[in-house]
Amino acid sequence: MRPASVVFALAALAQWLVPLAGIGQYERFMARGTVARLECSASSSYDPLRGRYLDLWLAESGQFAPRDMPERGAVPVWATLIAGDDGISRIQSLSVTPTSGPSVIRLVARHSGESNGAKRISLEWPFDRLYTARRLTPETAKFVAGRLSVGRYDSGKVALAEIRILDGRALLVDVLVDGVSIRDVVRRRGE
Repeated sequence: MRPASVVFALAALAQWLVPLAGIGQYERFMARGTVARLECSASSSYDPLRGRYLDLWLAESGQFAPRDMPERGAVPVWATLIAGDDGISRIQSLSVTPTSGPSVIRLVARHSGESNGAKRISLEWPFDRLYTARRLTPETAKFVAGRLSVGRYDSGKVALAEIRILDGRALLVDVLVDGVSIRDVVRRRGE
């Protein structure tokens, strides 16, 4: 067998294995992951290569720093989420030492200032955007982003990012507005 044939066969095999591994990982998260819902807002954006997406901002992104957190740079932290009576998950605790559990996510924290003498941090989540179908028109994308940017205090509507947590990692599954999937909202608009 010639070397070029071997390289071609390996490339063809990799083209099948990489997507299949991603699908397998997604299915594992869906089957065994712990569900958490985090309050969020979003804005509509466009990427010429990937299409329309929603930039997500999670309400739990600003927190007080753990006592033992170093002063400078990006620091890995482990956040333990707990669901409230309203079904919305919030950060119960942050730790700079690795912890485990069904609702623990590894995040990255950076110092963002002080408030009344307490140090504040901003958290970087492992996801920050939800890609929508390429066929969405700009008007529908703005409508969706408008539904997601409505604050709880403006109309009582709450946008929630639904995630699955498994082994300290998180996967964004859907975005809900008043319990309805954003995909259903788009479908009802006739897209």
